[in-house]
Order: sequence, then C-alpha cells, then structure tokens
Amino acid sequence: LMRSSAASDVYKRQAYERYKRLAGFRPYLLAGSFLFPFFVLLLYGGLGRRLKRLRNKPRNCESCGNKMRKLDEEEDNRYLTPQENTEERLNSVDYDVWLCDHCGNTLVYPYENQFTQYQKCPYCHSRAYSFEGDHILRRATTVSTGLGEKRYHCAHCHKTDCKQYIICLLYTSDAADDRIS
Repeated sequence: LMRSSAASDVYKRQAYERYKRLAGFRPYLLAGSFLFPFFVLLLYGGLGRRLKRLRNKPRNCESCGNKMRKLDEEEDNRYLTPQENTEERLNSVDYDVWLCDHCGNTLVYPYENQFTQYQKCPYCHSRAYSFEGDHILRRATTVSTGLGEKRYHCAHCHKTDCKQYIICLLYTSDAADDRIS
C-alpha cells in the first residue's frame, strides 16, 4: 500500500484509509442519482472536494519530521516501479508520490480508477489486464454447437489468455415444429 524507509505514521495511513472508504461511496451515489438527481449531485460534489482535500493533505516525513512535497505526474514516474508506471499510463491506477527533500524518504499511495476497463492480471498482478475481443472459431448450426473464444491481454507483462466457450445450437421454427409433433 505505502512505501517508506521508516515505520508507518498512523495518522497518514488513517487519512489514506478515510479516502479509500469515502471513494467507495461514489458508485452508490451515481446509482441514487436516478431517484434524487439534485440531492445526489450536491453530495457527489461535496464528496469530491473532501476526497481532494484528503489526497492533498500535507504530510510530514516519518524519518526526519520535515514537510514532504507531493510530486507532479512527470516527476513521480522516477519513483514508481515499471508496473506502476504502466498502470499510470493506462489510467487504471493513479499514484501519488510524496518526497522528503531533506532525507529522501518517499511515500507512494495508489488510487484505483473505479471506472476503467482494466482488471488485475493473473500473472503479474498489475491492473493492466483487459478484454481484447470475442472471436467465433466455429459457427453453431442446427445440428452442432459452435465454438467461441474470448481474448484477454495484459498491457504490462504482455501475456494473452484465450478462453473458449460453447455456442448453443441454432433453433429454427422448422426444427421447433418437428420437436413438437
């Protein structure tokens, strides 16, 4: 969850956990917007402001106590792993990196995009695995089942999965009439 060269500061972890809990309400608010659009719009705006404040709340270094600064999107890439940089490029996870200019200590916080096509890869565990396409390998007919294939690809480790499935028999009105009589 976080990286640090010193023991974790409980207060900072609590702010991150509060952010994660509050962010979990977003899908419910969107669903409720169909019933009470104006009220939910106000709540959603307030929630967004609260989340932004929690995410940008100044932090002090756990090692030396000096103020840390939040790095911008270009500068934080130097402190992220290749996997984390891939997730940021895909916009599946946004990482905030806080740096202590005094001692070099860093904190890295992941913020998952709840509205992305990417899932966790079963191989490298990055959030860069997505559905690539659906292909029919053999068409179904009235006398035999067909075969389809769904393809998934990881943009980080480049593994591809092909999952085959059966396509049901085709039924025509003539075939249905024959079965009834």
